[in-house]
Amino acid sequence: MLASTIQIDGLKWNSRISSLLKNKIQQSVKLYLNSEIYNSLINTIVNYQSNFRFSPDPKFQIFTANEQWTFYEFFKEFRKALILFGIVILRKENKNNYEYISPLLINYAKPFELDENGNISAINTDAGKIILNEDIILFTNNPIAGINIFMPEYHFIFDEIEKIEKFKSSILTKRTIISNIALMLKMEAPEQGVYFGKTQEEIEQLQQLVQQQVSISTIKEGSIIATMPDTKLDVVEPIDSNYDEHYIYKRLCEIASAVNVPAFLITGDLKELNYAAARSALQDFVVFSNREITRLAFMIMRKLGFTARITLPPPTTISVAESIKYFEFMNELTKDERYNFDVFEIKDKLKLGGLL
Repeated sequence: MLASTIQIDGLKWNSRISSLLKNKIQQSVKLYLNSEIYNSLINTIVNYQSNFRFSPDPKFQIFTANEQWTFYEFFKEFRKALILFGIVILRKENKNNYEYISPLLINYAKPFELDENGNISAINTDAGKIILNEDIILFTNNPIAGINIFMPEYHFIFDEIEKIEKFKSSILTKRTIISNIALMLKMEAPEQGVYFGKTQEEIEQLQQLVQQQVSISTIKEGSIIATMPDTKLDVVEPIDSNYDEHYIYKRLCEIASAVNVPAFLITGDLKELNYAAARSALQDFVVFSNREITRLAFMIMRKLGFTARITLPPPTTISVAESIKYFEFMNELTKDERYNFDVFEIKDKLKLGGLL
């Protein structure tokens, strides 16, 4: 009886996990297709966390259905896939060639088949099962240790992004409606209402209704009103919708903080930022990105079975003296035959670090 209960509870738990996974993946893809905020986050993170170099260069080729990637082209796609889907699958063809299995093919209602010991034995895709063996390389973002679940890396902010997108849309709709109403109420000739899909009679009725309501009602904050000719209305406190943008900006800052990205890289808004603060925030972000690159690069090296020395972009610094030291250090690297750097590559890395 106890075993049955555990089994039933286990099934319920697995069903709940599968439902959660499917919901988060669908939410991530939907935001990717429709959200400027989510795309800005992804592009910022991928651009900063895909700039590095291995010495010696890995000689891998990654194939998809219709193209071929170098290792570094794959890494950029790999970084985006972990953010968007939380999973990357490679099928080994030979020592240096791998096939990339698109996460879009996975059946997210039941992504994994498990053996009798609870270990993953296969991956369910729309094209059939992929039996997990030594030729299948699996990278996943596991938010819960010890449970066979993967999720987009930033699944915890999806609801916040959706709220902001809906809020932005509602503001635009509200302003459009208000502008149209204002135009209709202020038109000298009601027959002009045809441009807004209204008849002359409907416009006249609307004007009369508003005029009657204004004469008998108390004007409240946010009210839309029309005044009679030769009348004057004193506005004690003007209606201002700037709080809408302020709210959105603050929410964006909170989202950016949650994923360790400086908000100004997403918004492009520097009005509340001074030079020292910008450099300091960028320095922290580059250092964090370098740590992420290192973590992911060593994961790939371990699973693909190769070793290399990794070179990362220098962090941004506020101190001019430290910047000069970095210039000298990077210049010396161009003379070191072990790294085989050229000057243009060093310049690109210095630009990424904010030093040029």
